[in-house]
Amino acid sequence: MLGRDVSGERWFQQAMATESGAAYAVDDIRRETALDAAPVATYSTAVRAGGAERGEVVGALGIFFDWEPQAQAIVEGLVLSEEERSRTRALLLDASGRIIAASDGQGLLEERLTLRTEDRDSGYYTIENDAIVGFALTPGYETYEGLGWSGALVQRRPADPQAAQERERPREEALAARSIRADPLATATGPRELGAALTAGAAVTT
Repeated sequence: MLGRDVSGERWFQQAMATESGAAYAVDDIRRETALDAAPVATYSTAVRAGGAERGEVVGALGIFFDWEPQAQAIVEGLVLSEEERSRTRALLLDASGRIIAASDGQGLLEERLTLRTEDRDSGYYTIENDAIVGFALTPGYETYEGLGWSGALVQRRPADPQAAQERERPREEALAARSIRADPLATATGPRELGAALTAGAAVTT
C-alpha cells in the first residue's frame, strides 16, 4: 500500500467524512487490488491532529481484515450431519443479495441470491425442485445496526420414500413433523440459529 493514492477509494472517503474520532466506517466486502485481489472487510476512520476527538482531519486509517478464511469457517462450521451437508448450501449475503461467503466456495462476490423475505427478519420458502431456502437477517451487535447482511441455507429435500410421503402432506404438517436436526430449515428456529452463528462467528460483526 506504501506510496499508493487511495483518495478515490470509498473506504478513504468514508473515513474522511466521519464526524469525530469516536466514529468509524465499515465498507462492504470487496476485493483489494493492493492485496492480490483478496476479499477484505474494511474498517476506517479519520486521523485527527493531536489525537483529539474533534481535531482537524489530517488523514485516514484503514484496517483490512482477510475475509475469505474467516467467512469459510463460519459457513462450513454449521452443525449439520454429513447427509444434510451433502444437500445444503450455507450462504452469507450482503444487503444487495451478493454472496460474500458460501459453504461450497462458489460465487463469492459474483453470484447473487434474491431472498423472498416478504418483510420478515427470518423464515423459509420452497423453490424449484422442492428445495427449501431458510434465511435470517443478521442482527448487528449492541448499538451497531450492521450492514443488512443475511444468512441463508439452501437445502434440497432428501431423496427417500419418507420425504416423498411428507411432500403429500400439507406444508405446515410436514414442516412441523421434521426435527431441527433432520432439517434445520423446517422451522424458524433453524434460520435464527444460522443468523446467530454467522454473526457470533464473524470477527467483523455485521
